[in-house]
Amino acid sequence: IVMTTIKGKWKWNEVITQGDTLWFQTFLCNFESNGEKCVGFYFNRWHLSYIVGFSSFAVCDYSEEDYTTCTMQEEYRLIDFGQNEQEIDDNLYNFIVANAEAVPQTIAEKLQAIAENEQKVFDAGKKSEYDAFWDELQNKGQLTNYSQMFGGGGWTNTIFKPKYPMTPTAATDMFRGSGIENIDNASIDFSNCKRADFLFYQSSRLKKLPELNLGEVTTLQYALQQCVVLETIDEIILPDYNNIVDYKGFLDSCRNLKNVVFEGTIGKNNFNLQGSTLLSKSSIESVISCLSTTTTNLSVTFSKTAVNKAFETSEGANDGEASAKWTELVDGKTNWTITLV
Repeated sequence: IVMTTIKGKWKWNEVITQGDTLWFQTFLCNFESNGEKCVGFYFNRWHLSYIVGFSSFAVCDYSEEDYTTCTMQEEYRLIDFGQNEQEIDDNLYNFIVANAEAVPQTIAEKLQAIAENEQKVFDAGKKSEYDAFWDELQNKGQLTNYSQMFGGGGWTNTIFKPKYPMTPTAATDMFRGSGIENIDNASIDFSNCKRADFLFYQSSRLKKLPELNLGEVTTLQYALQQCVVLETIDEIILPDYNNIVDYKGFLDSCRNLKNVVFEGTIGKNNFNLQGSTLLSKSSIESVISCLSTTTTNLSVTFSKTAVNKAFETSEGANDGEASAKWTELVDGKTNWTITLV
């Protein structure tokens, strides 16, 4: 049981029952101050506070060892504070009484307090708006269809700060034309996603992506096409190529792509990386290692510039397409037509 009375400017007398522990709990209260309704009462081992509007106002702090004294904070002065234990219906409860009154302030102190509190209210208001926005947009974390959700240049890293982890089952156009530079502000698990076509299509500011587990996706067409400043994808886990329907245009026109690691098998549709003139040696090897050994009548196209640089026999030679290593890679996938453009 907690009973609190704050005298003077603030008036409150509330009784709360919470079993045998009160630490780190927030409770409802019922009073008003300056026309604003109290929305919560907070109590733990070190802090007793009440919340009005969007602000939390400290009543007192007290030591863990000594529950009979309390030092007031801000504009409040403690009148008395104490606790004792009561046994009610065979349960042991804490009984706490805190009485405080407002301390007169100078004009300068009042102006300072107003300025400090104004920022607190502003920050708390922003947090409240953030919660309300993402609660609605993400259905309080229950949303699974993220198709077309973050498309358009208005979505930037400043705005894109989801409240809840995302586990999309549908992600068509999810970031199409988005203005974000990365998705570091979010926790996104694509491992149960079925559709991801146009996923990041034309996201012209996107520079880096983490691991993308696309193992259950059935269509990936144009998923990363024209991500013109994208440089790094930590890893792309590909779906079973027997299940995927389409990844046409998947990485077309990613002209700044340097590093990407593939896991899985590429075995449906032609694969085009001719626009990626900066692709690293390890990235090219990763693509070729994932090409199916059984599929036929398909081609993969690389940038001649990238291959000549990545596999050059000596620095500056730019003769990679004639190197023994490149020939070995091509000869290992004779069921594919591997072309340099």
